[in-house]
Amino acid sequence: MVSSHKFSVLSVFSVGILLLGHGFQVEAQTCALPASSSNNAVIDCTGVTGSPDANDGEKCTYTCDAGYTDTGNGEIICDGTGTGAFGTPSCQAIVLGDACTGNMDCSLIVNSICDTGSGSTCACDTGYADDQAGSCVAIVLGDACTGNMDCSLIVNSICDTNCVCDTGYDGSTGVCVAFALGDTCTSNDDCSLISDAVCDASKCACDSGYEPDGNGGCQATATADPCSPDPCKNGGTCTPGGSGYTCTCASGYAGNDCETASSGTGACTSTPCQNGGTCVDGGSSYTCTCDTGFEGTNCETDTDECADTTICSNGGTCGNTPAGSYTCNCANGYTGGGDATPCIDFDECNADSAICGTGAICTNTDGSYTCACDDGYEDDGNGVCQVGCTGTNTCDVNAICTGTDPDFTCQCNVGYTGDGTECSATGGAIGINNSSFSIFIPAFLMVLSAIFLC
Repeated sequence: MVSSHKFSVLSVFSVGILLLGHGFQVEAQTCALPASSSNNAVIDCTGVTGSPDANDGEKCTYTCDAGYTDTGNGEIICDGTGTGAFGTPSCQAIVLGDACTGNMDCSLIVNSICDTGSGSTCACDTGYADDQAGSCVAIVLGDACTGNMDCSLIVNSICDTNCVCDTGYDGSTGVCVAFALGDTCTSNDDCSLISDAVCDASKCACDSGYEPDGNGGCQATATADPCSPDPCKNGGTCTPGGSGYTCTCASGYAGNDCETASSGTGACTSTPCQNGGTCVDGGSSYTCTCDTGFEGTNCETDTDECADTTICSNGGTCGNTPAGSYTCNCANGYTGGGDATPCIDFDECNADSAICGTGAICTNTDGSYTCACDDGYEDDGNGVCQVGCTGTNTCDVNAICTGTDPDFTCQCNVGYTGDGTECSATGGAIGINNSSFSIFIPAFLMVLSAIFLC
Protein backbone atom coordinates (compact mmCIF):
# COMPACT_ATOMS: atom_id res chain seq x y z
CA MET A 1 0.00 0.00 0.00
CA VAL A 2 2.82 2.35 0.87
CA SER A 3 4.67 1.67 -2.35
CA SER A 4 1.61 2.26 -4.42
CA HIS A 5 1.14 5.74 -2.80
CA LYS A 6 4.66 6.82 -3.54
CA PHE A 7 4.21 5.81 -7.14
CA SER A 8 1.15 7.94 -7.57
CA VAL A 9 2.87 11.14 -6.25
CA LEU A 10 5.88 10.59 -8.44
CA SER A 11 3.67 9.94 -11.40
CA VAL A 12 1.79 13.21 -10.98
CA PHE A 13 5.03 15.18 -10.58
CA SER A 14 6.43 13.55 -13.67
CA VAL A 15 3.36 14.37 -15.69
CA GLY A 16 3.63 18.00 -14.66
CA ILE A 17 7.22 18.17 -15.76
CA LEU A 18 6.36 16.56 -19.05
CA LEU A 19 3.54 19.06 -19.62
CA LEU A 20 5.83 22.01 -18.98
CA GLY A 21 8.35 20.51 -21.28
CA HIS A 22 5.83 20.38 -24.02
CA GLY A 23 5.00 24.22 -23.86
CA PHE A 24 2.28 24.38 -21.28
CA GLN A 25 2.34 27.61 -18.97
CA VAL A 26 1.04 28.38 -15.48
CA GLU A 27 -1.98 30.80 -15.58
CA ALA A 28 -1.05 34.47 -14.83
CA GLN A 29 -2.68 36.44 -11.91
CA THR A 30 -4.59 39.76 -12.13
CA CYS A 31 -3.67 42.99 -10.22
CA ALA A 32 -6.00 45.10 -8.12
CA LEU A 33 -6.13 48.70 -9.40
CA PRO A 34 -4.00 51.08 -7.28
CA ALA A 35 -5.37 54.10 -5.36
CA SER A 36 -5.79 57.29 -7.36
CA SER A 37 -2.90 58.90 -5.46
CA SER A 38 0.11 57.30 -3.85
CA ASN A 39 3.76 58.00 -3.12
CA ASN A 40 3.36 61.79 -3.85
CA ALA A 41 1.80 61.15 -7.25
CA VAL A 42 -1.58 61.14 -8.98
CA ILE A 43 -2.24 57.76 -10.71
CA ASP A 44 -4.35 57.39 -13.92
CA CYS A 45 -5.55 53.88 -14.90
CA THR A 46 -8.11 54.89 -17.50
CA GLY A 47 -6.26 52.84 -20.19
CA VAL A 48 -6.50 49.52 -18.29
CA THR A 49 -8.88 47.06 -20.04
CA GLY A 50 -9.08 44.37 -17.34
CA SER A 51 -12.28 44.19 -15.31
CA PRO A 52 -12.55 44.50 -12.47
CA ASP A 53 -8.78 44.05 -12.02
CA ALA A 54 -5.89 44.65 -14.38
CA ASN A 55 -4.33 41.88 -16.38
CA ASP A 56 -0.69 41.04 -16.26
CA GLY A 57 1.42 43.63 -18.07
CA GLU A 58 -1.25 46.38 -18.18
CA LYS A 59 0.00 49.86 -17.35
CA CYS A 60 -1.19 52.90 -15.36
CA THR A 61 0.42 56.35 -15.71
CA TYR A 62 1.27 58.75 -12.90
CA THR A 63 2.12 62.43 -12.46
CA CYS A 64 4.26 63.58 -9.51
CA ASP A 65 2.76 66.16 -7.13
CA ALA A 66 3.99 69.79 -7.15
CA GLY A 67 7.44 69.94 -5.57
CA TYR A 68 8.40 66.42 -6.65
CA THR A 69 10.26 65.11 -9.71
CA ASP A 70 9.80 61.77 -11.52
CA THR A 71 12.81 59.47 -11.23
CA GLY A 72 11.04 56.70 -13.16
CA ASN A 73 9.28 56.77 -16.51
CA GLY A 74 5.80 57.87 -15.44
CA GLU A 75 4.34 54.32 -15.60
CA ILE A 76 3.53 51.50 -13.19
CA ILE A 77 2.88 47.93 -14.54
CA CYS A 78 0.74 45.03 -13.30
CA ASP A 79 3.12 42.18 -12.35
CA GLY A 80 0.67 39.28 -12.80
CA THR A 81 3.26 36.50 -12.80
CA GLY A 82 5.22 37.82 -9.88
CA THR A 83 3.89 40.07 -7.09
CA GLY A 84 0.40 40.20 -8.43
CA ALA A 85 0.36 43.98 -7.93
CA PHE A 86 1.23 47.28 -9.63
CA GLY A 87 4.56 48.93 -8.97
CA THR A 88 4.81 52.28 -7.07
CA PRO A 89 5.40 55.76 -8.54
CA SER A 90 8.97 57.05 -8.31
CA CYS A 91 8.58 60.68 -7.11
CA GLN A 92 11.41 62.46 -5.25
CA ALA A 93 11.21 65.85 -3.46
CA ILE A 94 12.84 68.69 -5.40
CA VAL A 95 15.65 70.46 -3.47
CA LEU A 96 17.73 73.60 -3.99
CA GLY A 97 19.72 73.32 -7.21
CA ASP A 98 17.32 70.88 -8.88
CA ALA A 99 15.98 71.70 -12.34
CA CYS A 100 12.56 73.33 -12.52
CA THR A 101 10.10 74.76 -15.01
CA GLY A 102 8.21 77.10 -12.68
CA ASN A 103 7.90 78.24 -9.06
CA MET A 104 5.48 75.40 -8.26
CA ASP A 105 8.32 72.92 -8.79
CA CYS A 106 10.15 74.55 -5.87
CA SER A 107 7.09 74.95 -3.64
CA LEU A 108 8.32 72.52 -0.95
CA ILE A 109 11.32 74.81 -0.29
CA VAL A 110 10.04 77.75 1.75
CA ASN A 111 11.17 81.19 0.44
CA SER A 112 12.47 79.76 -2.87
CA ILE A 113 11.75 80.40 -6.56
CA CYS A 114 12.51 78.79 -9.90
CA ASP A 115 15.36 81.01 -11.04
CA THR A 116 15.34 81.02 -14.83
CA GLY A 117 18.41 83.26 -14.79
CA SER A 118 20.57 80.55 -13.28
CA GLY A 119 19.65 77.77 -15.70
CA SER A 120 16.11 77.14 -14.42
CA THR A 121 16.99 75.68 -11.04
CA CYS A 122 15.42 76.08 -7.61
CA ALA A 123 17.14 78.91 -5.70
CA CYS A 124 16.44 81.08 -2.64
CA ASP A 125 14.22 84.10 -3.26
CA THR A 126 15.51 87.69 -3.02
CA GLY A 127 16.55 88.52 0.56
CA TYR A 128 17.08 84.86 1.52
CA ALA A 129 20.16 82.64 1.55
CA ASP A 130 20.88 78.88 1.55
CA ASP A 131 21.65 77.77 5.12
CA GLN A 132 23.59 74.80 3.67
CA ALA A 133 20.95 72.49 5.16
CA GLY A 134 18.52 72.76 2.24
CA SER A 135 16.47 75.69 3.62
CA CYS A 136 16.26 79.38 2.70
CA VAL A 137 16.66 81.73 5.69
CA ALA A 138 16.25 85.51 5.77
CA ILE A 139 19.45 87.55 5.37
CA VAL A 140 20.07 89.76 8.43
CA LEU A 141 22.40 92.64 9.32
CA GLY A 142 26.02 91.49 9.12
CA ASP A 143 25.40 88.69 6.62
CA ALA A 144 27.51 88.61 3.44
CA CYS A 145 25.87 90.04 0.31
CA THR A 146 26.60 90.72 -3.35
CA GLY A 147 24.15 93.58 -3.91
CA ASN A 148 21.48 95.69 -2.25
CA MET A 149 18.77 93.22 -3.28
CA ASP A 150 20.31 90.65 -0.93
CA CYS A 151 19.52 93.02 1.96
CA SER A 152 16.07 94.01 0.70
CA LEU A 153 14.20 92.41 3.63
CA ILE A 154 16.07 94.70 6.05
CA VAL A 155 14.33 98.07 5.84
CA ASN A 156 16.73 101.03 5.46
CA SER A 157 19.77 98.82 4.74
CA ILE A 158 22.33 98.53 1.93
CA CYS A 159 24.97 96.00 0.84
CA ASP A 160 28.54 96.98 1.71
CA THR A 161 30.20 93.53 1.43
CA ASN A 162 27.87 92.73 4.32
CA CYS A 163 24.34 94.01 4.97
CA VAL A 164 24.60 97.26 6.97
CA CYS A 165 22.22 100.12 7.83
CA ASP A 166 22.04 102.98 5.36
CA THR A 167 23.46 106.39 6.31
CA GLY A 168 21.46 108.00 9.11
CA TYR A 169 20.14 104.73 10.53
CA ASP A 170 21.20 102.84 13.66
CA GLY A 171 21.37 99.01 13.59
CA SER A 172 22.38 98.36 17.21
CA THR A 173 19.05 96.61 17.90
CA GLY A 174 19.12 94.34 14.84
CA VAL A 175 16.88 96.60 12.76
CA CYS A 176 17.69 99.92 11.10
CA VAL A 177 16.09 102.83 12.95
CA ALA A 178 16.67 106.49 12.12
CA PHE A 179 19.01 108.30 14.51
CA ALA A 180 17.19 110.83 16.73
CA LEU A 181 18.36 113.82 18.75
CA GLY A 182 20.25 112.53 21.78
CA ASP A 183 21.21 109.17 20.21
CA THR A 184 24.84 108.04 20.42
CA CYS A 185 26.72 108.73 17.16
CA THR A 186 30.23 108.46 15.69
CA SER A 187 30.05 111.02 12.88
CA ASN A 188 27.84 113.72 11.41
CA ASP A 189 26.61 111.18 8.83
CA ASP A 190 24.81 109.32 11.61
CA CYS A 191 22.70 112.44 12.28
CA SER A 192 22.22 113.38 8.61
CA LEU A 193 18.49 112.59 8.53
CA ILE A 194 17.86 115.23 11.23
CA SER A 195 17.76 118.65 9.60
CA ASP A 196 20.49 121.03 10.86
CA ALA A 197 21.91 118.45 13.30
CA VAL A 198 25.50 117.31 13.94
CA CYS A 199 27.28 114.66 16.03
CA ASP A 200 28.49 116.63 19.05
CA ALA A 201 30.22 114.88 21.99
CA SER A 202 29.07 111.52 20.57
CA LYS A 203 25.41 112.60 20.61
CA CYS A 204 23.15 113.85 17.81
CA ALA A 205 22.41 117.50 18.62
CA CYS A 206 21.19 120.65 16.85
CA ASP A 207 23.93 122.61 15.11
CA SER A 208 25.05 126.02 16.35
CA GLY A 209 22.29 128.58 15.84
CA TYR A 210 19.57 125.94 15.94
CA GLU A 211 17.38 124.48 18.66
CA PRO A 212 14.98 121.49 18.92
CA ASP A 213 11.65 122.19 17.25
CA GLY A 214 9.66 119.83 19.48
CA ASN A 215 9.01 117.39 16.61
CA GLY A 216 12.37 115.62 16.53
CA GLY A 217 14.05 118.16 14.23
CA CYS A 218 15.95 121.42 14.59
CA GLN A 219 14.87 124.97 13.85
CA ALA A 220 16.67 128.29 13.78
CA THR A 221 17.08 129.73 17.26
CA ALA A 222 14.35 132.29 17.86
CA THR A 223 15.54 135.89 17.61
CA ALA A 224 13.81 139.23 17.99
CA ASP A 225 11.74 140.12 14.93
CA PRO A 226 13.21 143.36 13.53
CA CYS A 227 9.82 144.09 11.95
CA SER A 228 7.93 144.03 15.26
CA PRO A 229 6.88 146.65 15.94
CA ASP A 230 6.76 147.74 12.31
CA PRO A 231 9.43 150.44 11.76
CA CYS A 232 8.24 151.31 8.26
CA LYS A 233 6.12 154.43 8.08
CA ASN A 234 3.53 155.70 5.64
CA GLY A 235 2.36 152.28 4.54
CA GLY A 236 5.81 150.83 3.93
CA THR A 237 6.27 147.05 4.00
CA CYS A 238 8.92 145.61 6.36
CA THR A 239 11.05 142.59 5.34
CA PRO A 240 13.54 141.01 7.80
CA GLY A 241 17.02 140.53 6.40
CA GLY A 242 20.26 139.52 8.05
CA SER A 243 20.48 141.37 11.35
CA GLY A 244 18.07 144.11 10.33
CA TYR A 245 15.18 144.90 8.03
CA THR A 246 14.30 146.60 4.75
CA CYS A 247 11.34 148.91 4.13
CA THR A 248 9.60 148.82 0.76
CA CYS A 249 7.95 152.24 0.62
CA ALA A 250 4.50 153.04 -0.71
CA SER A 251 4.18 155.35 -3.67
CA GLY A 252 5.19 158.91 -2.76
CA TYR A 253 7.57 158.02 0.10
CA ALA A 254 11.27 157.30 0.48
CA GLY A 255 13.90 156.85 3.17
CA ASN A 256 15.10 153.91 5.26
CA ASP A 257 11.78 153.90 7.12
CA CYS A 258 9.71 155.54 4.34
CA GLU A 259 9.62 158.63 6.53
CA THR A 260 10.16 161.16 3.73
CA ALA A 261 7.55 162.23 1.18
CA SER A 262 9.07 162.03 -2.27
CA SER A 263 8.33 164.34 -5.13
CA GLY A 264 5.25 163.46 -7.08
CA THR A 265 1.50 163.93 -7.16
CA GLY A 266 0.51 161.20 -4.69
CA ALA A 267 -2.28 161.93 -2.18
CA CYS A 268 0.17 161.45 0.72
CA THR A 269 2.65 164.08 -0.43
CA SER A 270 0.92 166.65 1.78
CA THR A 271 1.43 164.42 4.88
CA PRO A 272 -2.22 164.65 5.95
CA CYS A 273 -1.93 162.13 8.78
CA GLN A 274 -1.41 163.70 12.22
CA ASN A 275 -0.07 162.46 15.55
CA GLY A 276 2.31 159.92 13.99
CA GLY A 277 -0.30 158.35 11.72
CA THR A 278 0.88 156.43 8.65
CA CYS A 279 -0.40 157.52 5.26
CA VAL A 280 -1.26 154.85 2.69
CA ASP A 281 -1.29 156.41 -0.77
CA GLY A 282 -4.14 155.38 -3.03
CA GLY A 283 -3.31 157.67 -5.92
CA SER A 284 -6.15 160.17 -5.79
CA SER A 285 -6.95 159.34 -2.16
CA TYR A 286 -5.24 158.16 0.98
CA THR A 287 -5.91 156.29 4.21
CA CYS A 288 -4.37 157.07 7.57
CA THR A 289 -3.34 154.26 9.90
CA CYS A 290 -3.38 155.85 13.35
CA ASP A 291 -1.01 155.17 16.22
CA THR A 292 -2.50 153.84 19.46
CA GLY A 293 -4.44 156.58 21.26
CA PHE A 294 -5.62 158.48 18.20
CA GLU A 295 -8.46 158.16 15.71
CA GLY A 296 -10.20 160.03 12.92
CA THR A 297 -9.67 160.41 9.19
CA ASN A 298 -6.33 162.13 9.75
CA CYS A 299 -5.71 160.72 13.24
CA GLU A 300 -6.57 164.15 14.57
CA THR A 301 -8.74 163.00 17.48
CA ASP A 302 -7.39 161.79 20.80
CA THR A 303 -9.03 158.49 21.78
CA ASP A 304 -10.80 158.65 25.15
CA GLU A 305 -9.56 155.41 26.71
CA CYS A 306 -11.48 156.27 29.89
CA ALA A 307 -14.72 155.48 28.07
CA ASP A 308 -13.89 151.95 29.15
CA THR A 309 -14.76 152.17 32.85
CA THR A 310 -12.80 149.00 33.65
CA ILE A 311 -9.56 150.01 31.98
CA CYS A 312 -7.80 150.86 35.25
CA SER A 313 -9.24 147.83 37.13
CA ASN A 314 -9.71 147.39 40.89
CA GLY A 315 -11.54 150.66 41.39
CA GLY A 316 -8.85 152.85 39.85
CA THR A 317 -9.85 156.26 38.49
CA CYS A 318 -9.02 156.86 34.81
CA GLY A 319 -7.76 160.22 33.56
CA ASN A 320 -7.52 160.80 29.79
CA THR A 321 -4.44 162.63 28.50
CA PRO A 322 -4.21 164.60 25.26
CA ALA A 323 -1.09 162.73 24.21
CA GLY A 324 -3.07 159.70 23.08
CA SER A 325 -2.92 157.90 26.37
CA TYR A 326 -4.40 157.85 29.89
CA THR A 327 -3.41 157.59 33.56
CA CYS A 328 -4.82 155.55 36.41
CA ASN A 329 -5.17 156.85 39.99
CA CYS A 330 -5.30 153.74 42.15
CA ALA A 331 -7.48 153.23 45.21
CA ASN A 332 -5.94 152.50 48.63
CA GLY A 333 -4.43 149.05 48.72
CA TYR A 334 -3.55 149.03 45.01
CA THR A 335 -0.52 150.16 43.06
CA GLY A 336 0.44 150.81 39.45
CA GLY A 337 -1.39 153.56 37.69
CA GLY A 338 0.73 156.05 35.85
CA ASP A 339 0.74 156.18 32.07
CA ALA A 340 -1.57 153.50 30.63
CA THR A 341 -0.88 151.15 33.55
CA PRO A 342 -3.79 149.37 35.32
CA CYS A 343 -4.04 149.08 39.11
CA ILE A 344 -2.92 145.87 40.79
CA ASP A 345 -3.01 144.75 44.40
CA PHE A 346 -0.35 146.33 46.66
CA ASP A 347 1.27 143.80 48.98
CA GLU A 348 1.48 145.72 52.25
CA CYS A 349 3.00 142.77 54.09
CA ASN A 350 5.90 142.52 51.65
CA ALA A 351 6.46 146.27 51.57
CA ASP A 352 6.58 146.67 55.38
CA SER A 353 7.44 143.59 57.41
CA ALA A 354 6.68 145.43 60.68
CA ILE A 355 3.31 146.80 59.60
CA CYS A 356 1.43 144.69 62.17
CA GLY A 357 3.87 145.31 65.01
CA THR A 358 5.78 142.93 67.28
CA GLY A 359 4.35 139.48 67.75
CA ALA A 360 1.89 139.73 64.87
CA ILE A 361 1.59 137.93 61.51
CA CYS A 362 0.60 139.92 58.40
CA THR A 363 -1.58 138.31 55.68
CA ASN A 364 -2.04 140.15 52.38
CA THR A 365 -5.56 140.39 50.94
CA ASP A 366 -6.93 141.94 47.77
CA GLY A 367 -6.57 145.67 48.34
CA SER A 368 -5.74 145.35 52.04
CA TYR A 369 -4.18 143.11 54.72
CA THR A 370 -4.97 141.50 58.08
CA CYS A 371 -2.96 141.09 61.29
CA ALA A 372 -3.14 138.15 63.70
CA CYS A 373 -1.17 137.60 66.91
CA ASP A 374 1.53 134.93 66.70
CA ASP A 375 1.82 132.04 69.19
CA GLY A 376 2.67 133.41 72.67
CA TYR A 377 1.01 136.76 72.00
CA GLU A 378 -2.53 138.04 72.52
CA ASP A 379 -4.57 140.98 71.30
CA ASP A 380 -4.88 143.54 74.14
CA GLY A 381 -8.25 144.64 72.75
CA ASN A 382 -6.77 147.59 70.91
CA GLY A 383 -5.24 145.68 68.05
CA VAL A 384 -1.82 145.38 69.71
CA CYS A 385 -0.21 141.97 70.36
CA GLN A 386 1.37 141.62 73.80
CA VAL A 387 3.21 138.78 75.47
CA GLY A 388 0.88 136.30 77.31
CA CYS A 389 -1.22 136.82 80.47
CA THR A 390 -3.69 139.18 78.83
CA GLY A 391 -6.90 137.26 79.06
CA THR A 392 -6.60 133.50 78.86
CA ASN A 393 -4.61 132.83 82.10
CA THR A 394 -6.25 131.15 85.09
CA CYS A 395 -4.53 133.11 87.91
CA ASP A 396 -6.50 134.08 91.03
CA VAL A 397 -7.69 137.70 91.29
CA ASN A 398 -5.26 138.07 94.22
CA ALA A 399 -2.28 136.80 92.16
CA ILE A 400 0.19 138.22 89.67
CA CYS A 401 0.67 136.51 86.20
CA THR A 402 4.17 136.49 84.73
CA GLY A 403 5.77 134.83 81.67
CA THR A 404 4.61 134.08 78.11
CA ASP A 405 1.43 132.29 77.16
CA PRO A 406 0.98 129.38 77.47
CA ASP A 407 3.96 129.00 79.84
CA PHE A 408 2.83 131.71 82.31
CA THR A 409 3.11 131.43 86.15
CA CYS A 410 0.79 132.67 88.88
CA GLN A 411 2.10 134.05 92.23
CA CYS A 412 -0.15 135.11 95.11
CA ASN A 413 0.05 138.74 96.27
CA VAL A 414 1.69 139.69 99.61
CA GLY A 415 -0.58 138.66 102.46
CA TYR A 416 -2.03 135.71 100.53
CA THR A 417 -0.99 132.11 100.20
CA GLY A 418 -1.80 129.42 97.64
CA ASP A 419 -0.60 128.03 94.28
CA GLY A 420 -1.48 131.21 92.43
CA THR A 421 -4.61 129.89 90.80
CA GLU A 422 -6.28 129.96 94.24
CA CYS A 423 -5.10 132.46 96.95
CA SER A 424 -6.38 133.02 100.55
CA ALA A 425 -5.50 135.70 103.12
CA THR A 426 -2.62 134.80 105.52
CA GLY A 427 -3.69 133.87 109.14
CA GLY A 428 -7.33 134.42 108.47
CA ALA A 429 -6.79 138.19 108.47
CA ILE A 430 -8.92 140.25 106.21
CA GLY A 431 -6.71 141.73 103.53
CA ILE A 432 -7.42 144.61 101.28
CA ASN A 433 -5.33 144.35 98.12
CA ASN A 434 -4.81 147.56 96.23
CA SER A 435 -1.84 147.51 93.86
CA SER A 436 0.42 145.71 96.38
CA PHE A 437 -0.55 148.12 99.27
CA SER A 438 -2.03 146.12 102.18
CA ILE A 439 -3.41 147.24 105.60
CA PHE A 440 -3.66 144.47 108.15
CA ILE A 441 -6.10 144.93 111.06
CA PRO A 442 -4.06 142.78 113.59
CA ALA A 443 -1.03 145.08 113.25
CA PHE A 444 -3.21 148.16 113.80
CA LEU A 445 -4.58 146.76 117.06
CA MET A 446 -1.03 146.14 118.40
CA VAL A 447 -0.16 149.82 117.87
CA LEU A 448 -3.23 150.95 119.84
CA SER A 449 -2.34 148.64 122.72
CA ALA A 450 1.16 150.14 123.03
CA ILE A 451 -0.27 153.68 123.25
CA PHE A 452 -2.62 152.86 126.13
CA LEU A 453 0.06 151.00 128.10
CA CYS A 454 2.23 154.02 128.10
